[in-house]
Amino acid sequence: MGRYYDEKISLDGLDPANPFFGPVTQAALNVDAQESAFYRSRRDLFNEMDFGNFNRDEVQVEFSYVAAIPTVSVWNFKNTFNSVNPSSYSGGGQTRLVRDSFDNVDFTSPLADVYEVEEDDDGNNIFFQSSEVHLYTMGRGEPNIDTLFTNLRVFTSNSFTDKFPPYFEYVDFDEDPGYYPLFDVYEGFGEVPHHWQPKSGFTSQQLQIMNAAGTAFNAIVGPAINDFQSKYNQYFDSGGGNLDEDFYSGGTPNAPWQNFQGSSVSYNRPQNLPAALIKQARGL
Repeated sequence: MGRYYDEKISLDGLDPANPFFGPVTQAALNVDAQESAFYRSRRDLFNEMDFGNFNRDEVQVEFSYVAAIPTVSVWNFKNTFNSVNPSSYSGGGQTRLVRDSFDNVDFTSPLADVYEVEEDDDGNNIFFQSSEVHLYTMGRGEPNIDTLFTNLRVFTSNSFTDKFPPYFEYVDFDEDPGYYPLFDVYEGFGEVPHHWQPKSGFTSQQLQIMNAAGTAFNAIVGPAINDFQSKYNQYFDSGGGNLDEDFYSGGTPNAPWQNFQGSSVSYNRPQNLPAALIKQARGL
């Protein structure tokens, strides 16, 4: 299962005289370029999730997607996931505080009631709810996180964050209410956060990958595919066709013009000329 560009796009036989030949060619090349950009972005994502220790390049990432789900092309991940429509895990109730220190990891767990602190201009501490600490339910998973590689540090780590100043919790004791330091905010999930239950012959791992990577593929490559399809339709709407098919449609390898009657298949070709005239023009 290769790329959309390899499996779905062919420019063989298109007519360079068509005014949309150039645009459709450029649109096709852009699909290929955007697919390459997609795999580079996934490599960067996995490096972020591995805290900078990821040692594979984009080619290895691409091959890993093919190996993970060999029956489904990457460009068809999201459609396949939607058609399967799996159920989600609910989790076992145990929770942990997980820090979202990433630019591109999509957490769905709610923000925790955890606070950070900064000083105002007068030197007073101002506490505000943190936007990077989530209350993660163990066993429930995160639906939008790509788990193509299960040994990334964000999955395997059980270490606490070393952020300073630390995070705080607010404790409303009658005798001493206030903000107290929290030291049990984790830098990772401590598990591979699969969210989707197996279904239709697909494992939780495969469904997780198809949803996360498929959503990203559609966002990055989808507009380029739509543009190519639009340009391709404009090519044919402008009288374009396949040169080889039209030329060989009625003949044989030794006489490809045999029985050709001059149909009106293109904007720049003869329309319904008499067969005798066509043969005469060809010196027969």
